[in-house]
Amino acid sequence: LNALDLLLKLSYYVTDEIILELILPYMFFLVTDSIPRVRAHSITAITKCLQIITILPKNEANIFPEYILPNLSQLVNDPEVIVQCAFAENISSLAETALRFLELAQLSSINNNDRDDQIQYQVSYDVELHALHELIQNKVVALLTNSDSVVKRTLMENGLTRLCVFFGRQKANDVLLSHIITFLNDKHDWQLRAAFFDSIVGIAVYIGWHCLSILKPLLQQGLKDTEEFVVVRALQALTSLVDLGLLQKPIITEMLIDVVPFVSHPNQWIRYASVGYIVACAKKMPLVDVHCRLMPLVLPYLKQPIIQLVNQTVLLSVLVDPIPRNVYDYIVRSPQTRTLLASCFLHPRLELHHQDNKTMFNPSNEDPLSQITRKLKSQGMTAEIEEKIIRLKEIILKLNVNKINPEMHQTQDLVFPGLLDLSSLNIIPKSKEIDLSRMVETKADPIIQSAKRPVKISQQTLQGPLQIMTNLEVDYLNNDCEDKGVQKV
Repeated sequence: LNALDLLLKLSYYVTDEIILELILPYMFFLVTDSIPRVRAHSITAITKCLQIITILPKNEANIFPEYILPNLSQLVNDPEVIVQCAFAENISSLAETALRFLELAQLSSINNNDRDDQIQYQVSYDVELHALHELIQNKVVALLTNSDSVVKRTLMENGLTRLCVFFGRQKANDVLLSHIITFLNDKHDWQLRAAFFDSIVGIAVYIGWHCLSILKPLLQQGLKDTEEFVVVRALQALTSLVDLGLLQKPIITEMLIDVVPFVSHPNQWIRYASVGYIVACAKKMPLVDVHCRLMPLVLPYLKQPIIQLVNQTVLLSVLVDPIPRNVYDYIVRSPQTRTLLASCFLHPRLELHHQDNKTMFNPSNEDPLSQITRKLKSQGMTAEIEEKIIRLKEIILKLNVNKINPEMHQTQDLVFPGLLDLSSLNIIPKSKEIDLSRMVETKADPIIQSAKRPVKISQQTLQGPLQIMTNLEVDYLNNDCEDKGVQKV
């Protein structure tokens, strides 16, 4: 590792020819090292070293397709995840450097006075660019289809937009977007789904409005995700798309219907992100649409009416109180949630009562939901909270299905394979015996000298080192008392 760092620092003070002919071969030698950290660090060092080169010799024009990429291709299928992550982290920089080398070779052919060389390079540029796209595409597809989600996240968080620029608009749509869409089907890794919404904005900016028909259902799916952090990322992606002007007016209005109820969500991040989307829409929409379409949606969640919705701080200050977390979690985890939400406004046998001229659902004592209703009332359920819960009905129902489904809980060990449930192992602790008389006796330790018989360490002794030292000290005192004729402890 130190040698790689020294070679990299040395590269800043030598010529490009020395880097290509002397330093890079030593770095590539360490690519096959037996230590995974060395292999991973060598990828980063090679990538940074190649970025330093500004002048490419004519005889090194094909260094990427003939030398660099073939020697790094084996690392895509490396058995160690740390090496695969390092390759995924640097693949976008390698692609940009490869394209720059190809352009340097083309530029040198143009500056050359030999007309035959100019014609040769002009014909071969498109062929070599296509071959370079194929090589990089194979590596990227192998990373996107990797079985480990950490590798996929690393690729999405490090230069996925730069890969779009490298491949062009058509391949970015056909290769990258078509693969990362499947990441939303991974129900076990919420961080991978969150990384999708972090990177989708950059891809949409490069591809353009042509991909909006594909992104719309994906964004709606993100708003109904079971993980609240993913919902925050989806709301932030929506806000960025509105700020960049990539969402059309009908889509903005349709998404507002799904986003506005989140201002009463118990999660503070979700409330802030939803308010950010509302403010972004208010800035982009005409004033007539703001007062005719946006304001009627937001007004039920305001303590008092306001004139404009373009100030996020003002809008946050006039929002009504959110749904209490204990009420929200109880409804989400209850097996009777679907029946409960239907009974709020559809059940014909409900008895209604009035408090402060406001109606709240109150089933009769014979109704099976009466126990749940009493529980919710004891936790602070009111008519206002009931209205907010009804507006979030679709979100709560989807969360409820995942919470009460036992298969979802059984897959938690797939997300954190390092966690073990010790209570499920059914291990009974056993007593162990240690014969201290076989240990080497030394005059410097009188406790060991007095340990002439085996000491039985019980289960209580295994509770901690303090108890073990106490037993040994008692044995030592008892033996010492026997020698001096004093009563034992």
